[in-house]
Amino acid sequence: MKHYAALLITTVLLSGCATQAVPPQQAKSAPPSRLMLYQNLPTTPYATIIIVRDSGMLAGSCRTGVYLNGEFAASLASKEKAEFRVPVGNNTLGIGQDMIENDLCIWRDTSGQQPMTLRAGEVRYFRIGGDMRRGFILQPGRA
Repeated sequence: MKHYAALLITTVLLSGCATQAVPPQQAKSAPPSRLMLYQNLPTTPYATIIIVRDSGMLAGSCRTGVYLNGEFAASLASKEKAEFRVPVGNNTLGIGQDMIENDLCIWRDTSGQQPMTLRAGEVRYFRIGGDMRRGFILQPGRA
């Protein structure tokens, strides 16, 4: 019986470290000081990418770097979102190390790159989720 209790406690603790999706309308915008690229309204046709970081205990004090076309574009904390106005055509969204305060977090496991071809006026949603086994994960999201 003690083994079952230990297994149950371990399962509860580990599941508490997973993240939960946050709808874009409930996420708060990251401050402008942590939004580096694609923030101005272009005069040429553009598409919009909205990315939201999940809530949860997993590396909650750490921020995640967002990269667009290989360049550091934003730093997102838990329950934050960023909106980017990107050129139409081929773009790549990725996540990685936060380049603003990168020494605050020792947990650096990240994965995910999303190459995409975007049309004028198109809006794409993504989320940064994660768990203890896989780290931060970039995945398609919903409006």
